[in-house]
Amino acid sequence: MAVGGCALLDGGRHNLPVAHRYVEPTGFVTKTARIDGHRRKYVLYIPANYDPRKKWPLIVFLHGASRRGSDGVEQTDQGMGPAIKAHPGRFPCLVLMPQCPRGKRWDTASEYIDIPLDRTLHEYPVDLNRVYLTGCSMGGFGTFYYGSERTNLYAAMMPISGGGRVDQGPELAHVPMWIFHNRGDRVVPVSRSRTMVKAIEHAHGDVRYTEFPVKGHDAWTRAYNDPHVIQWLLHQHKG
Repeated sequence: MAVGGCALLDGGRHNLPVAHRYVEPTGFVTKTARIDGHRRKYVLYIPANYDPRKKWPLIVFLHGASRRGSDGVEQTDQGMGPAIKAHPGRFPCLVLMPQCPRGKRWDTASEYIDIPLDRTLHEYPVDLNRVYLTGCSMGGFGTFYYGSERTNLYAAMMPISGGGRVDQGPELAHVPMWIFHNRGDRVVPVSRSRTMVKAIEHAHGDVRYTEFPVKGHDAWTRAYNDPHVIQWLLHQHKG
């Protein structure tokens, strides 16, 4: 939003116009990018104390299947979005929230991540040594699948209630991982995360694993609302 006006300078003797300046909006900001021939919406969370003169860490959050669509904002109501709204002080970072279209998965819709991410890296002062990838349910799968192809970009990854392929273990071993799953998950069996932990460990990767001893698919609410989890993620650096 552009703001402007007049200021009293030189002891109030002269009214001089103040140049219009752009004030970066903060909070959950809806943005657009041309993807697959259409204008697509996505959200970038910008903390209230955002200062363009400093470098900022960036978290890329991938939502689950129920938040697929084209409104560009529904993905903010699952996973990391509600955690940010409840505890904004725990997220001193930018958070990119792309939206996967209906009928696709993150492993077949990587451009819906890459294009908003490229724009964010171009438009904002992101610390390239502190870019992180996380997601829940379908986004947990996306973190394994999409993340395994871009380990050179991310400083750490945190898949929740998802799964991957064993042959992705050697690539994922290049970045710190913290994997979460509920023991009684009947939507995505806990074995999917256990198998990936073993595959990454076999490749001598740095992997943590938290298995909550509860039923249900939603392990992300507990994970994202744990301040120690977010602190761990933001503490990771490349190199």
